[in-house]
Amino acid sequence: MRGDLLRVVVARRVEQPAAASLAGWSRLAPEEAALLGPGATGKRRAEFLAGRLAAKEAVARLTAGGKGDGIGNQHIGLDLLMPGAELSQSTLDAAAQGFVKDADGVAILRATGAYQGQPRAVHLREQSCQRAEQVSISHVDGVALAAASWQRIGLDLMTIEALGDAFIEEAFAPEELSKWANIYQRNQLGDAEICTAFAAKEAALKWLGCGLRVPLHSVVVTPGFCLIKGEFSVGICQEGKPKTRSLAWTWRSPSRVWVLLSQGGTDYR
Repeated sequence: MRGDLLRVVVARRVEQPAAASLAGWSRLAPEEAALLGPGATGKRRAEFLAGRLAAKEAVARLTAGGKGDGIGNQHIGLDLLMPGAELSQSTLDAAAQGFVKDADGVAILRATGAYQGQPRAVHLREQSCQRAEQVSISHVDGVALAAASWQRIGLDLMTIEALGDAFIEEAFAPEELSKWANIYQRNQLGDAEICTAFAAKEAALKWLGCGLRVPLHSVVVTPGFCLIKGEFSVGICQEGKPKTRSLAWTWRSPSRVWVLLSQGGTDYR
């Protein structure tokens, strides 16, 4: 039963590499563990594990249904994104106990074909990936974030920092940031707004299924009409051709920002 949930976002701490090599690894299916090559560093193993466990929980919560925030969202553990967060992973794990069995019945593998490399949910007990759950994963600075939705999605989490003029010139097409300045009603964007714009671009690259395999300039993400605080429409163009109009949800702490894009298709302007 889906309830009113359309999207679930779960945050999880990235454990220290030594701990990550033991705790939680047994919860991964062999097919999942095999996605990491033998040369993976301890840091990469820890991030991979945290991202997969967060994604499995997100899928389990989504398929279980339940109540969201009134517009279909459910957010778990976002306090981890706050500076100096003291929320322990054991507290979050205790709250998720009712979903562990279902979560462990899901493997987060990689898609092939047009969306090669994107995470996909496979229900092991059914040996099927025919359900409609879509998954996206991101991690930065000791926190993994994963989203599951009934709609196509792209998620990106990043630390708020000065990106530098050279990077900005490489990452954004001409006039792209001026559109973001319009929605923020500012003549000049600060670091937080520029990072939000770049997180939206990386989320769009995941939504499109191409990741960073294409030049950043080739994908342009421009915000449209702001629906409510933290939610607005965005237009995604690839190589000058409109691809879709998506809905974007943003969440920002003093040190981090994440953007979730969900399939829309309606022009809200």
